[in-house]
Amino acid sequence: MANYYTEFSCTLELPIEHHERALVIYNKSQDREGEPFEYGFSVKAETEGTPYLWFYADESGIPDLLIEYISQLAKEFKLIGRWGFAWSNTCSKPRLDGFGGGACVMNLKTQRIIKHIDCAGWLMNHLEAER
Repeated sequence: MANYYTEFSCTLELPIEHHERALVIYNKSQDREGEPFEYGFSVKAETEGTPYLWFYADESGIPDLLIEYISQLAKEFKLIGRWGFAWSNTCSKPRLDGFGGGACVMNLKTQRIIKHIDCAGWLMNHLEAER
C-alpha cells in the first residue's frame, strides 16, 4: 500500500503583537457543525529577529486551507504586500499519480491569488497540447 503526502514549510512576517490573536484564530476555528477545524498543518510563532509565523505540514497538508487561513490573517491584521508558498506531493512508492506539487502567490491586501500553478496539471496540459 502506498502512502501519499502533501508537504510544505513557509512563513508569514507578522508583528509580535499579532501572534497571540493569530494563534487564537488557528486554535478556535470550527467547521460548520461547530466541531474543531483541522487545518492539516501546524503553526508556530517565531520571535527572534524579524517576527513571523511558521507554517508546516510534514504528511497531509492541505494547501487550500493554508491559503484560507492566511486570507483570514491578512483581513484581520490589514496586511499588505505579497505572500506565497510552494508545496510538494510525494508518495512512499513509485506511483504514476504520486508526485507533483504547486505554488501560489497572494495579494495580502485583497486576499486574492495572483498566480497559482499545479505541477501535475501543468504537465498534463502541456503533454496534451502536443498531441
